Amino acid sequence: MPGELGESVLLERIRMRDPAAFRQVYERYRLGLYRYCSMALSGDDAAEDAVHETFLKLMRNPPVCDSNHGLRAWLYRVARNEAAALRRGRRRLVNVDTDEIAHEETPLSALAAAETTALVQRGLASIRPQYREVLLLREFGELSYAEIAQITDSTVSAVKSEIFRARKALAGVLQPIVRTERDRS
Repeated sequence: MPGELGESVLLERIRMRDPAAFRQVYERYRLGLYRYCSMALSGDDAAEDAVHETFLKLMRNPPVCDSNHGLRAWLYRVARNEAAALRRGRRRLVNVDTDEIAHEETPLSALAAAETTALVQRGLASIRPQYREVLLLREFGELSYAEIAQITDSTVSAVKSEIFRARKALAGVLQPIVRTERDRS
């Protein structure tokens, strides 16, 4: 987009307490972080808390990042840690507020979206936590394999392998659920 600065420039301006730079980072990453946290946690309030804390940490103590994608990876790492802290404090499984699902055009499409979200969340809740984490970072955080490796202190090849296994595990869990739901119809 015209007028958008690179991460390294934004980060330097944030260190100088430039509100316009912070606002640009916030607008660039807020929605992706929220989607990731919403799926990792139990819905909107907890996700908002995790995202809020992530941006507060950016304001208070901006990171020193080497690469041009370091800021994004840092934000997701902080959001991941915030989500984990919130999960430890509440001990609740993933749960979506179906009233807040994307603005659907019809009640039928809203119901279908809510049911699909609920099925995916049931599936995600039943796979191994490390599989769930890399899958959420990749699919909902839209992060690259390199960024996920940086966030999880892993290698790119290990991340690729974990995501492959995660998708396979999720498909294995969802297939019987989808069949059962289809048989009920």
